[in-house]
Amino acid sequence: MLHCDQFDPEPAKYSISLMFRLCSFCRGYLLTQVLGGVWADKFGGKRVLSFGVAWWSMATALTPLAASLGLPVLLVMRMFMGIGEGVAMPAMNNLLSR
Repeated sequence: MLHCDQFDPEPAKYSISLMFRLCSFCRGYLLTQVLGGVWADKFGGKRVLSFGVAWWSMATALTPLAASLGLPVLLVMRMFMGIGEGVAMPAMNNLLSR
């Protein structure tokens, strides 16, 4: 149980690299939300979802290699992962609506 004397009003202090890693994923995710819906309507939800799963799986598999090459490469890989996952929700909505 958390008591008032244990509450720290200061926000959690994150490292700059952690914030960039999280933001890079979000940038990729946000880029493909609307496009994923357009692509799902045009090409079909199943194809778009399959492409997204393959894309983010490849990005996930390459993340350790990217991390060993340095922070800039890791940030790009995290953005690629977000791009792949960003199409998933619109594609699933397209599949469920039919």
